[in-house]
Amino acid sequence: MCKQECFHCGETIKNKELFLEINNKQEVFCCIGCLSIANILKENNLLSFYQFRKDKNQTQIIPENLKVFDHENVQKKYTSSTKVNTNEITLVISNISCAACSWVIEQSLERANGIISVKVNSQSSRAHIHWNPTELKLSDILFKIHQLGFKGVPYNKTNEEENFIQEQKKLIKKIGISSICSMQVMMFTIILYYEFFNFIESTYIQIFRWLCFIFCLPVITYCASEFYKNTYKGFKLKMINMDCTISVAIIALFFSSFYYTITMTHEVYYESICMFVTIILSCKYFQKTTLHKTFFKTQYSSDLPLTVKNTNNEIILTDELKVGDEIIVPAGHIIGADGQVSSGVSSVNESILTGEFKPQKKTKKDSVFAGTKNIDSEIIVTVGKIPSEFYINQISSINEKALMHKPHILLWAEKTSQYFLLFIFTLSFLCYLFWAGANTNQALYFSITVLVASCPCALTLSIPAAVASLLFRLNREGFFIKKGSIIEIIPKIKTIYFDKTGTLSKGDFSLIKVKLYKGFHQFDKNKILAICASLEKNSTHPIGKPFLKYVDEKVNVSSVKVFASKGVVGRFNSDTYKIGKIDFVEQSTSKKNDLNYNVFLSKNNKIIAAFLLQDKLRNDTASVLSFFAKLKKKVIILTGDTQKNTQTLLKELPINNICADMTAHQKHEVIKKNKNEIMMSVGDGANDANFLAESYLSVAMNQSANITKQSADIILAKDNISLIKKLFQYTTIANLIIKQNIIISFFYNIVMIPLAFFGFLSPLIAAAGMSLSSIVVILNSLRLTKKRSFL
Repeated sequence: MCKQECFHCGETIKNKELFLEINNKQEVFCCIGCLSIANILKENNLLSFYQFRKDKNQTQIIPENLKVFDHENVQKKYTSSTKVNTNEITLVISNISCAACSWVIEQSLERANGIISVKVNSQSSRAHIHWNPTELKLSDILFKIHQLGFKGVPYNKTNEEENFIQEQKKLIKKIGISSICSMQVMMFTIILYYEFFNFIESTYIQIFRWLCFIFCLPVITYCASEFYKNTYKGFKLKMINMDCTISVAIIALFFSSFYYTITMTHEVYYESICMFVTIILSCKYFQKTTLHKTFFKTQYSSDLPLTVKNTNNEIILTDELKVGDEIIVPAGHIIGADGQVSSGVSSVNESILTGEFKPQKKTKKDSVFAGTKNIDSEIIVTVGKIPSEFYINQISSINEKALMHKPHILLWAEKTSQYFLLFIFTLSFLCYLFWAGANTNQALYFSITVLVASCPCALTLSIPAAVASLLFRLNREGFFIKKGSIIEIIPKIKTIYFDKTGTLSKGDFSLIKVKLYKGFHQFDKNKILAICASLEKNSTHPIGKPFLKYVDEKVNVSSVKVFASKGVVGRFNSDTYKIGKIDFVEQSTSKKNDLNYNVFLSKNNKIIAAFLLQDKLRNDTASVLSFFAKLKKKVIILTGDTQKNTQTLLKELPINNICADMTAHQKHEVIKKNKNEIMMSVGDGANDANFLAESYLSVAMNQSANITKQSADIILAKDNISLIKKLFQYTTIANLIIKQNIIISFFYNIVMIPLAFFGFLSPLIAAAGMSLSSIVVILNSLRLTKKRSFL
C-alpha cells in the first residue's frame, strides 16, 4: 500500500486519515490541525492558497525582497531581543478580513520550528511574534505568511507613538484599578447609608469605613499619582497648574475622611474620591486619544518601501540609497526615492503630497518623489537626494515645527489660567470661611467642590485643540504649514501682494508675434528664434519656454549668463546677443514706446527683433481676487511684465494697484518699505524668493523653485490658487471655534462656581461637569477635521 501525503502540509500520514472535499475532490489530511486550516480556507474563499503555492516536496526559495529582512540593520530597526535566543517583532498583515484569517496565521506559524509565540489581532491587522533567531530567520516567517496569501511587513513605531502607547496602557490600567475600587467602595457605602436609619450597629459601621479606606488607598496612591507628580513639577517651576487643584481636592477629601473614620464624627467621602479619580482619568484618556489622533494625522506618513531594486537587480535598503543610484520602479509600486526619471514613460499618483488623485504623466528628466505611486509601466529613477532630504520627510518636519509653535492667543490662555487658578484657591478659601460658622465639615466639603468645579481644563484645551484641528484640515486640503501662528496672522492681513506669472497666470506663454526691426530684415527669422532658444534654455523663467521648440543644434550660444528678472546674455559667432526686457538689451533705446511687445533681442547692444508673448489666467484667479475684494483686502500685483500686457491680462478684475516692469530687487524693496504692515505675499519663481522672505506671511505655489519654497511660510501642495481662498476661510472658522470654546469655558465656570459655592454640588458632580466641559470643547474643535465642507 502506497503512503499518502497530507494535502495541506505534505507530510506522510502515519495514523488515521481525515478527509475534506476540496474543489469537488476528497482530499486527505494527516491531523485535525491541517484539516481545520483547510476547512477555514475553504469557508473564507482562500483556496487559491493551494493553487499558487509551490509543490509540497519542492525546495522553496525565499524571494530576494524578503531575504533583506535578515539584514543586520533591518533587524536592529524592527526587532528587539527580550531574552537570550529570543527576538520579538510586530508585523502589519495586509488582507486580514476576520478572526478566521488571524487563526489561520497563528496556527500555521506555531507549527514552524523556532516559533515561540504568535498573537494576531484581526482588528489592528498586526501580529506580535516571538521566535528563536538561531532556528528560524525573519525572512522565513514572512515567507510563511506570504504562502498563506497574506503580506507581512515590519511595523515601525516612532518614539513618540511608542511613548503614547505606553502612557495610554498605563492610563487604562489606572482607570481599571480605580473603577474596580470604586465599585467596591460604593458597595460598602450603600451599607453605610443604613446608618441614618439606625439599621446597622456602630461596630459594623466602623468595619465598613475601614474597608472603604483600604480600597481607596490604591486609588489615591497609584491611580492619582500623576496628578501629584505634575503638581510637584509645577511647584518646582513656581507655577500653579490644573493638576494642583485636583491634587488638593483628593488629598483634602481623603485625609478628612481618614480623620472621620478614626473619630467617627462625620460621614466619609471615600466613594466620592474613587469616582472623582475614575471620571478625571477617563476624561484624560479621551482627551489624549482624540488629540493624539488629530496631531498624529498631521504628520505625513507614507508607505515608503523598505527596499528597492537597483539596475543591477540587487535588493538594497531604501535608507542606504545615495545620490546618483538608479532604482527600478515597477508599475503599481511605490517610488522609493526623490529623483528624476532616467528611462521609461509612466503616470504617477502624487495624491499623498498634493491631494490630487489624477495621475501625472512622467517622462525622461521629470521629477518624481518618494511615497508617490507609479501607475502604468516600469520606470528607472536616478536618486537625487539622500533619504533624510526626501520631500515627504521634510514635510513631516515642517508640520512638527508648526504644531510646536504657540500662537499669542494660546500664550494668553495659559497666562490667564495661571491667574484663574489663584482666583480658584482664593474662592475656595472664602467658601470655607463662609460655611465654617455653620458647619466645619460642610465648609471643607463645599470648598473642595469649588476647587474641582472651577478647574480651567476646558479653557486651556480650547485653543490647542482648535489649532491642531486647523492644521490637520489644511494638511488634508493641500497646505504645508511652516508657521504655526497663521491662525492669528491671517485675520489681521490687510494687503496681499501677488506675483503675476505662474501665480495668477498659468505661466504657459505663447509666442503671438515676431517683429524684425528696420535694417535687420536680412536676418533669417528661424535663425533668430534659434538664437533665442539657445539663450533661453539656460533660464528657468516660464516666459522663455515658447522659444525652446526652435532649438537648432547648429546654433550654439556660448558664455551664457542669466540675470534674474532681466534677461539672458551670450555670444554667438563673436557677437554678443541679449534677450529680455527692453532696458536690459539696449539701455539707450528709441524703441521704449513699442509697448506692443514684451521681449526683445539685441545684437551688440542694437535691438534686432521684438516678440509678443501672452500668458493665460488660471481658471480660478477671478474668483480668488473677487473673494478678497469682498473681504475688503487690498490686492497689489508685482510683475516683471509690461504695464500694458498686465492690464490686458487682468482687465476688469478687482485689483487695487499694478506694479509692472519690476526686477526681483524692486519687488523686495516694495515689501521692505511696507514691512511694518501685516501683509501676505504669493509667488512662485526663484526671483520671488527675496520678497517672500521679507513678507510678514508668504505663500509659495506648488510649482515654485526650491529656493522659493524654502523662503515661504506656507507651501501649496496643489497647483491651484483657489487654495488661498480656503486658507482664509478655514482660518476664520478656526478663530470662530476658538471663540466658541472660550465662551463655553467661561459659561461653564459662571454657572458651576456659584452652585458649588452655595453647596448645590458634590465633588463627584463637579468632576463630571469639569470633564464634560473639556469633552465638549474638544468635540467642537474636531468639527474642523470632518470631511463635510464648512464652506
